[in-house]
Amino acid sequence: MITNNATNYTSSDFHRFLESWDIEHITSSPHHHQSNGWAEAAVKLMKNMIKKSTKEGTDTWKVILEWRNAATPGMHSSPTQRFFFRRTHSMLPCKTTDYTQQVQAEVQDSLIKK
Repeated sequence: MITNNATNYTSSDFHRFLESWDIEHITSSPHHHQSNGWAEAAVKLMKNMIKKSTKEGTDTWKVILEWRNAATPGMHSSPTQRFFFRRTHSMLPCKTTDYTQQVQAEVQDSLIKK
């Protein structure tokens, strides 16, 4: 987990939680936004999606659902597939076999390669 070094991420309760779940915690400077590039890029992406869906009058939650079902470049699977081991139902037509559970074996290899 990568976070800024804000006070809510430095409490003893939070550190105990991370240790109990065996989560590695990497911190960056809280007021230096460039060092937290991934989070800033994700916030920028979400803001643009919300603005665009509001402007077009579409349902923002459906837009986010479709984004979560879209494959991540270089990973060959979507965030939803990596979390639930399957796709979630979307507004786009899919084969019924796409909704069966499948462990995404190449995810760990792709992360190591990155």
